[in-house]
Formats: sequence, structure tokens, C-alpha cells
Amino acid sequence: MPKVHEDYAANKRNFIIKCANEAFLEKPLYQITMRDIIVKTGFSQGTIYRYYSNVDEIFLDSVNRSTPPDVLETAIGHLFSLDKKEADIVFESINAMGDYIKKLQNTVGGKILFGILVLYAFDQQKKESVLQRLIFRQSLDNAQSRIIGYIRQNIEKGVFKPIIPLEEIIRFTQAAVDGISTDTAIQSIEDRSETYISEMFATLAKAILYFLGTAEE
Repeated sequence: MPKVHEDYAANKRNFIIKCANEAFLEKPLYQITMRDIIVKTGFSQGTIYRYYSNVDEIFLDSVNRSTPPDVLETAIGHLFSLDKKEADIVFESINAMGDYIKKLQNTVGGKILFGILVLYAFDQQKKESVLQRLIFRQSLDNAQSRIIGYIRQNIEKGVFKPIIPLEEIIRFTQAAVDGISTDTAIQSIEDRSETYISEMFATLAKAILYFLGTAEE
């Protein structure tokens, strides 16, 4: 595609996302339709659908644009490089996921993200097709994989002596992070989510360290 066409398309998408974000500030995400965005932009229906096939695609693009792709991975990598006790690194790495969520929720994209989590919490088909394409979800999944990899290495070294199988710890961690993320979306409606996130990730970290046969000191 010639550059002028690429720039034209990018400008159109940027304007559509800008209008979608404005619409979100005016009413809840679950009430926003493609019609609302068409009216906001002043574009024809055909123009909007040329760039986005449905409103989910617009929500997804808006969230991903406001979600830096490597922030959490960089934070986890830094923690792994520190000269600290392994248990402290695990504890701080798990809490880094909570810090990541807290920072994101203060952006417009973050507010849309948590609206999506609530909207699709009980829609398994959309949950799988939309949520897995979120940079937010990918970052959390990658962080968990790196933390589990670090834990596995230190089990092999004899640093951690788990009291339950590692696979159970992995399942527990995945379920807990998913649950906290969804609950955060609900809590954010009542403006109590930052404290909730800190408390829940600290509790999760302590539980994992307990399962690993150690405890936060």
C-alpha cells in the first residue's frame, strides 16, 4: 500500500478511536454501539466498517493503543537481575503485576479495558476471541510464565521445596490472576480498586510462597 494511503488509513483509525474514547466518557461501555461511533465521527457506515468490522474491534484497538507492550516484562526482568533472596524476588514479581494493573486503570484505555472485562466476563466466545488479543492479557500471561520459569529453576536448585505439585501452583496462580483482574473491573466502579489490587496481589504472593515451602520475611 502506498505511504499516502497508509497515512490516510492511520488518520481515519486515529479519529475513530478518538471518537470512541469520547463516547466512552459519556456512557458505560456496554451501552456503546457502532451507531454511536458512526454519529460521533460523522463518517458513513461504510467508512467505519472499512476499518473496523465491529465495535469489539474498536474497543480492542483503543485499549491496545494505551497499553505499553513491554512495561511489565521489563519490570520482571529487572527484578530477576537483583541480588536478593529468591523468595523476595518472587514476592516482588507477583506484586509487579498488581502495580501494572493499577497504572493501567488510570488511563482511558484502562477504563475501557475493565469495562470489557466486565462486559465479556460471562460470554465465553467473546472472552476467548477478544481478551486473548489484548496486550494487557498477553503481558500478564508472559509475566506469569517468566515467574513460573524462575520458580521452576529454583525448585531444581533446591531453593524452594514445594508442599504441593508445581502444576497445582501454576493453575492456582492463573486462576487467581484472572479472578483479581475481573474483580478489579467491578471494584473500579466503586473507586476502591487500587487498595483491592495491592491487597489481593500481596495475598497471592504470600500464598504462593507458602506453597513453595517458604514465606515472605
